Amino acid sequence: MKRLFAIAAAVLFGYKLYDRVRRKAPAADAGWFTLFDGTSLVDWEQEGNANWTLGNGVVQADTGSGYLVSRNAYVNFELRGEFWAEENTNSGIL
Repeated sequence: MKRLFAIAAAVLFGYKLYDRVRRKAPAADAGWFTLFDGTSLVDWEQEGNANWTLGNGVVQADTGSGYLVSRNAYVNFELRGEFWAEENTNSGIL
């Protein structure tokens, strides 16, 4: 029960943060760029055996386990994203 509460709280916090950042998103010409463009995983390395696929601008895996890891290192960044999972999922943006 504590784990379910923690996940629900994290999702709610994440949504509130996402909404706040989305409203204040900086312009692309201010040095910002997109890590995932919805069409390619060329800048990402796959770790594990998850079956990562692209479709409709979304990257997803429905079997296996693993991560997508950026090929580049970043500092001083803000991350905005959406994460949808079933109730019993143990995953997220790490």
